[in-house]
Amino acid sequence: MLSYYVAVFEKSADGFGVFFPEVPGCTSAGDTVAEAAKNATEALESHLSLSIEHGEPIPVPTGLVDMPVDADVEEVCRLLVGFEPSAKPIRVNITLPENLLAEVDRTAAADGFTRSGFLAQAARERLRRTEGAALATKYLGPATTIISGGVTASGSFEGATGFVEIGGIRHPLGGFILAK
Repeated sequence: MLSYYVAVFEKSADGFGVFFPEVPGCTSAGDTVAEAAKNATEALESHLSLSIEHGEPIPVPTGLVDMPVDADVEEVCRLLVGFEPSAKPIRVNITLPENLLAEVDRTAAADGFTRSGFLAQAARERLRRTEGAALATKYLGPATTIISGGVTASGSFEGATGFVEIGGIRHPLGGFILAK
């Protein structure tokens, strides 16, 4: 089942920092709001997928309305980032060139993934980029400007998933809602 976690954006000296109050240790950043949103989606997916892979429980989201505002944090905006735990794994047999498999194994180990976890994550990221770009273009046009909390973000939002909320209207974007 798809769950949405609150991501809090704050301005930093060199862009935007993002943290998830409900998911301790899950942080991200980006030079722009759009880049930070994309990176936040990837950070949450990786963090919670690794938690599941290691047998750790994942936190239950409280939602945007029930998330208190921390007076010590100068928020730019909040974002609901979608996460859907993986279904039951199925064993598959694939063929890859030897050098590609060696690179997959090296990168997976460096990132703390198993080979299967790495390949699954790579597939999810590719599918998300394809879906996000298609939905953004369909619903918002190829180039979109979002103004929230005095911050303007422009771009295609390729790879982002969910909805963008503009003027109280939710626009599908392939997991997030931008709000302030």
